[in-house]
Amino acid sequence: MFNPIFTALNAMPRIALAPLFIIWFGLGLGSKVAVGFSLTFFIVLTSTVAGGRGVNPDHTTLAHTLGASESQIFRKFVLPSAVPVIFNGLRLGLVFALLGVIGAEIFASEHGLGQTLSVLAASFKTDGVFGIIFLLSMIGVGISWGMTSLENRLLRWR
Repeated sequence: MFNPIFTALNAMPRIALAPLFIIWFGLGLGSKVAVGFSLTFFIVLTSTVAGGRGVNPDHTTLAHTLGASESQIFRKFVLPSAVPVIFNGLRLGLVFALLGVIGAEIFASEHGLGQTLSVLAASFKTDGVFGIIFLLSMIGVGISWGMTSLENRLLRWR
């Protein structure tokens, strides 16, 4: 029922909404969170739906046959098989959130790495621009590694 609405919202270029978020929420943290959330939400939602649909139907049929309730099937079959796919969506979503926040800071910000990157680029200081880009790539790698270690710790049973 909600698929056409979510598809239309997902097709919208959300980074183009950054100026609206800045107008609505100001130059502070609120606009950056809104841009990051708008970029991340559909990635995580799509991964969660795909993980839920990827459950082996034979397992759920067997659970129904053995008398399991819907909540037991969800807790024992659907959720455990969907969690790895959800973590992949979270890992990707966090990197996109970082990109969105930096992009919003480049548009308009009082401080932050995006603003620093914009100032350095405007004054043709390429060494500083490459330094910020390297720092942002290391932050992205750190986020990815952090999510991988969290996934490995929480999903030892896999």
